[in-house]
Amino acid sequence: MHEDDDQSTTTIYAGFNGEDKTVGQGTPDYKITAKLPFDHGDLFFDNNCLVDCMGQYSLRCSDEATKTDLVDNPY
Repeated sequence: MHEDDDQSTTTIYAGFNGEDKTVGQGTPDYKITAKLPFDHGDLFFDNNCLVDCMGQYSLRCSDEATKTDLVDNPY
């Protein structure tokens, strides 16, 4: 078994300008790349931080890696 077979990786972007209704892409202020086991419990995104309901996992957004990330505008 590959060591990553029991894990899931996802990227979350945050800090978009909610006033910008332009269709297209933009650069968000924050980014989280999380890697967790598939059987991990519920996760919540609060105050630019990904946390679990048991308080055992916490991952803060990074504002350094997103300056070049161009993603679809969610608004």
